[in-house]
Amino acid sequence: MLNQAQALDKSPLWVEQELTFEGIIDGADRSNYLRLDLERATQKADGEVTDQILDRYSERLKRFASE
Repeated sequence: MLNQAQALDKSPLWVEQELTFEGIIDGADRSNYLRLDLERATQKADGEVTDQILDRYSERLKRFASE
């Protein structure tokens, strides 16, 4: 995760949020949880799939695929 944060020039806050996310899904089916998180974020954005939501989904998907 730290390599990804550095490569994407992410802030320490981003790292903290992602560590929290990783802790929540530890032992869970990551693909299902990613879809649920995407759906929940879209609902919070009044049904709009924003670039920020898609970027976060893509970053997490890439990280999980590399593990």
